[in-house]
Amino acid sequence: MVDGESLILCNEAVSGQGEDHYAAETDSLGGLLCVADGCGGIGSRRYAKLSQRTEAYMAARLAVECAQTWARGLDGRSLPQTAADAALCARQLTQSLTRRFSEFQAENANETPSRVIMRGLQRTLPTTLCAALIDARAKERLSCVFFWAGDSRGYVLTEDGLKQCTADHLAAQTDALENLYRDSRLSNMVNADAPFRIDAYGLTTRKPCVVLTATDGAFGYLPTPMEFELLLLRTLMGASTLQGWKNRLQRALRSLASDDSTLVMACYGFSRFEEVKAYFAPRRALLQQRYVTPVRRRRQSIDFARGLWAEYRVGYELSEEVRHADWRL
Repeated sequence: MVDGESLILCNEAVSGQGEDHYAAETDSLGGLLCVADGCGGIGSRRYAKLSQRTEAYMAARLAVECAQTWARGLDGRSLPQTAADAALCARQLTQSLTRRFSEFQAENANETPSRVIMRGLQRTLPTTLCAALIDARAKERLSCVFFWAGDSRGYVLTEDGLKQCTADHLAAQTDALENLYRDSRLSNMVNADAPFRIDAYGLTTRKPCVVLTATDGAFGYLPTPMEFELLLLRTLMGASTLQGWKNRLQRALRSLASDDSTLVMACYGFSRFEEVKAYFAPRRALLQQRYVTPVRRRRQSIDFARGLWAEYRVGYELSEEVRHADWRL
């Protein structure tokens, strides 16, 4: 099976101590893709009752568990069709997360509080979250609604290229290229002791396509956003099976990132893996020739890259107007 088959790639910077988590529950009709990235710096306190696991480690797992339970509760219902419907779903997810995190903290908090390491910035159970609800029942199109908090991202990959469907919640307003070179802190994340929000965005696209969600370790160690798309397509073209694509991409991400990196994705509208390769081959060639090779020849000159990025981002990035419009699937 390729149609609706999901791939899970998860690399741990330190074996057994990874603070990312994920879920992939998909088939040819649609399903759920989800990632969470426990915020290790501000969630470094450890639970004595839980084998000294960090709050970041537990937060990512709690967030994914909540997203799975919430998504299963929607079973038999269509995706939210409008921005208003999606906002209601996002509030319900926020309430579920808030309740579960509060209960967990009450049950497992240390009897002796840990020393505050980052006064004023420390959070209880901090994590990012990005979940994609997918409806692929229509023959020629796919609808997807993304729900997120923080800087884990949701994407759709089509023959026209990679589209980032979420917007990072960062204190500094930067685009996807500038964010690779700035260390901006998160302005919003799931946690147990401060208000947070879940944003939502939905779109309908034609099949074939690939839907993916990823933590920042998957895309944050490349010199440009164009290189992330090329990494996806280059590893695809070098593989002979879907599992081979996963293995190549996972090795590539492991060699790039010094952080945990997690990516889950599902292919739709394909019956065989050979179709996936053939479908994306023209896009790979165009991407490399127009957007990647020229930058590499100039030794990754940021000034030069900005010029090509201005053109590439038109298809890659959702404008503020589009994301906040009263969309309808």
